[in-house]
Amino acid sequence: EPINKTLKSIIFEIDPLQDYTFVDYKQTSTSKTILFILGAQFNIIDVHETTVILSQCTSNFNTNYDLANESSLIIRGVLTYLKHGTTEAIKYFKNILINGSEIDLATYSSIYGQLGYLEQKLGNYNVATIMYEKSMHSGTMQFGVYLFYLDQAAQYHAKVLKNWEKAMTLWIQKLNIQNNFLLEEDKAQTYENLANAAFETKQYAKTVEYTLAAIENLPNDHPHISFLQQQLEQAKKKLSEHTTN
Repeated sequence: EPINKTLKSIIFEIDPLQDYTFVDYKQTSTSKTILFILGAQFNIIDVHETTVILSQCTSNFNTNYDLANESSLIIRGVLTYLKHGTTEAIKYFKNILINGSEIDLATYSSIYGQLGYLEQKLGNYNVATIMYEKSMHSGTMQFGVYLFYLDQAAQYHAKVLKNWEKAMTLWIQKLNIQNNFLLEEDKAQTYENLANAAFETKQYAKTVEYTLAAIENLPNDHPHISFLQQQLEQAKKKLSEHTTN
C-alpha cells in the first residue's frame, strides 16, 4: 500500500542478467531475496500506469567479483551492511572472527577484505590498510574473489593514501595472475590502472607501454579507446619532454 493517498504503488519488473544471487538473510528464513551486485545498472524498457519494466545492463562493478563465489556468512554480512549500515556490518564480521573457529581460510580472507572496505568508508585508513593486507595473506581464495580484493587494495592505496608505488605493485601482481592463468576478462582495465600509476610516478615510458596494452586488449570499436588514445598522446608528450630535459 502507498504511504499516503497522494502516492501510488509501482511494481518494478526486472529482467536480470547474471549479476545477482539468491540468498537467505536468516538461516531460519523460508523466503528468498535476490541480491544484485553493487553497481548493477538497469535500462527502462517500458512504463505503464502502475508498472515499470527494467532490463539489467552490464554491471559497472568489477566483473571479477561475484557474490555467488562467497559463502552465506559473507552474503549475510553484505545484507547487514545494506540494511543496517557500516557500523553494524563491521560488528557482524568481527563477531564471526571471534566466534568462527571452524571458518575456512577463504572465508577469513573475504571477511578481512570486507572489513577493509567498511573501515575505509568510515575513514579509518590505518585499520583499513591492515584489513586489506590480511585479506591478501591467504592463497586459498577463488581467483575471482582474490583479484577483486587485490584491486580494491590497489585502488585504496592509489586514491586514498596517494601511494601510487604500492598500488602499482598490487596491480602488477594482479596482472601476473591474469597472464599466468590466461584470465583475459578485465585485463584492459588492469593495464589502464597501471598506466595511471606509471603516469603519477612519472614513469612515462611505462605509461606508454601500459596504455598501448590497454588499447590492444579492447575491441577495435570499443568507445573507451578514444579516451585511451588521448592519454597515450599525453604520455608520449611527457616522455618527449622528460627525455629532452
